[in-house]
Amino acid sequence: MDISREVFQGIDEIRCGILVSLVTITDESMNDLLSKDEIIVAFKLLGQHAAREGMTVELFVVGGVAIIFGHPMAEEMRGGLTHDVDVVFVQPQDARLSKLRGIIGVIGTELKLPAGWLNDSAAKFVTRRSDGPLIFEAQGIIVRRATDLQLFGMKLGLRRRKTDVDDQKVLFEALYADLQPDSVDLLWSWIEKYVPKERLGAARKSLDDWWSKKDD
Repeated sequence: MDISREVFQGIDEIRCGILVSLVTITDESMNDLLSKDEIIVAFKLLGQHAAREGMTVELFVVGGVAIIFGHPMAEEMRGGLTHDVDVVFVQPQDARLSKLRGIIGVIGTELKLPAGWLNDSAAKFVTRRSDGPLIFEAQGIIVRRATDLQLFGMKLGLRRRKTDVDDQKVLFEALYADLQPDSVDLLWSWIEKYVPKERLGAARKSLDDWWSKKDD
């Protein structure tokens, strides 16, 4: 594949910058984390490769990447890093999707990104696609993220790692400020449709907890 020396140099510089600024991280391997800048480079290359194959890629992004792209505070709290890019593949479908997965693997190898750097493993938790904002567009690729309501609904009740709690805090505060719901029941009515069924109970309990802290 035709990847320029400048791109690889840029990736190396990005990783070096992260290492300097995040020396306090001890519980994660740096090789298993992605920066926002790396993701943008990879998106651009993905679009270029797809265009050569006569495809236009359309991605619907959820998870940490969607939150980082939408909220500078989340980016700061995460140190600009995430584990992977969680997506729903909107286009292409059918046989071309298999070809796209191959291209994603090639780009990951060439840019030395973590295995599974872009995947749809979280797609099973997406109950529907919200009309979120465009976060990246270039030749051969369009990327949109989920709305904050959907991101919050999908995050509620999760406590796998500290970033889950940090993300919920950022999203709750943003939604409370922007939408100004007058009750927790009203906010839940906006969010509930985005919560995976198996987490409805835990999500509602988590929302009640965040609501009780709103004036702290």
